[in-house]
Amino acid sequence: MAPELGAVTWKREADSLRRRATELEAHGFASINVGDHLIPQASGALTACAIIAEATSRVQLGPLVLNNDLRHPVVLAQEAAALADLSGGRLELGLGSGYAQREYERAGITFSPAAVRTARLEESARILRELLTTGSADFTGEHYTVRGESISPPAESVPILIGGNSRALHAVAAEHADILGLIGFNPGAASSDHGDFSTAGVARQIDRLRELAGARFEEIELHTLVQWHDVTDDRNAAVARAAAALELPVEVVLDSPYALLGSADEIAATLREHRERLGITRWVVFADRPDLAPAEALVPVLERL
Repeated sequence: MAPELGAVTWKREADSLRRRATELEAHGFASINVGDHLIPQASGALTACAIIAEATSRVQLGPLVLNNDLRHPVVLAQEAAALADLSGGRLELGLGSGYAQREYERAGITFSPAAVRTARLEESARILRELLTTGSADFTGEHYTVRGESISPPAESVPILIGGNSRALHAVAAEHADILGLIGFNPGAASSDHGDFSTAGVARQIDRLRELAGARFEEIELHTLVQWHDVTDDRNAAVARAAAALELPVEVVLDSPYALLGSADEIAATLREHRERLGITRWVVFADRPDLAPAEALVPVLERL
């Protein structure tokens, strides 16, 4: 399987979102994703996914990732099932435990310790899997109780993506995820800890997932959220720019799966190497971030893949 590129877009106005989704699909991106944040410039994640589904025919689509604490799993299962059918089975349901404390405060939601948020995510993933697979769920947990709940399950399976870098999140992914989304940073870690971003750090995380998942490891896809991309013939200059912007040492950025830097040939070769070495299958880039080139800059890379 060749490495794939996906794209995250933050387009909010419906016509702009349709147009952007159509462009990204035409360029050959494998997935189009949207974020989930309580900020003015963000659209409703599931609504945006529905618009993307209507505007496209091939790409995978989904939130990257939903804050689990903002949606009850029974309500989300019903929405996800409808979106999966609307898209013809192209939905990848991304879930995370939530990390932006300010957004919790603005919404009047208690920002629980990370362990509690992760425990809620684990229970939610369990309920979602049952509802989306069998159409029914009975569950009594510490955070959710679901008795005799039922929905109309989607015609095709809905892969669940768990996003995060911590051991606790990876334990949830090991049991419940079809896809692990590695994000390039750990909100709970000290800012001086660069281990999550380095290639060696990613390799350690993947080894940890292999240990946690056991035989299930071979069933779990590995995706990364790229934090910086720069297509240029001067790779050294690109690495220096990325290191300065990300406030990371050059040696950490130089070979990181979270930074796509250099010429199209160099980036394509790096993706193939990391696909072979680490097992990563998809790299998701920011399509329209103001401080980065638009996703179209990576079209020559797609052509080489």
